[in-house]
This record gives sequence, structure tokens and C-alpha cells, in this order.
Amino acid sequence: HKQFSHLPEQEAMREADRLISAIKAKHRPIAHTFHSDAGAALMRRDSDLAERVIMRMLSKGVTVLPVHDSFLVQQSKADLLLATMMEVAQAAGLAAVQVERKLPA
Repeated sequence: HKQFSHLPEQEAMREADRLISAIKAKHRPIAHTFHSDAGAALMRRDSDLAERVIMRMLSKGVTVLPVHDSFLVQQSKADLLLATMMEVAQAAGLAAVQVERKLPA
């Protein structure tokens, strides 16, 4: 990788344009979504789904700790969490979503 900090501004901009064009060419089927704010919309959808999982678990008396793209619960509540996550995903039309159970190291 080149160090861009030492390039003159105009040359750095041309290099950035070249890289963006190369990325769009490589990912042509989704290139129309670049710079469209689609990422923000997907992050919002993700947070809404996470909130639904948390609220359903709380309504069942189970405390859930969200950590990035995961949830932590007492090990005895793991099956309930998995079932709740699948219910929320299916209700959102995401029936093909896969949930992975990870045990503490």
C-alpha cells in the first residue's frame, strides 16, 4: 500500500478516485448502493431488531447484555435467547437468518 500522506493533494485525490472506481468495478452488483446511506439504514434495522430481542427477554424476566453483534445471558437462559432471536428475525421477514451459540471460553 502506498503512503498517501506524502502525496500532493491533487495526486492523492486522483488515487482515491481510482481506488473507489476499482472497488465499484469489483462489486458491480451492489455499486449502486455505495454513497447511498444504505449502511445507516441497515444499522438502524439491526439496532431495532436488537432492541426487540432485549425487550422480549426483559419481559420474561431475563437480563440481556448486548455486546456489538451478540447478546450475553446466563447460560441457563441461552436456549430462550436463541428462540427469541429467531422469533424476532422471522417476524421481521428474515426467516433465513442463522443464529450461532457461543459458550464462554
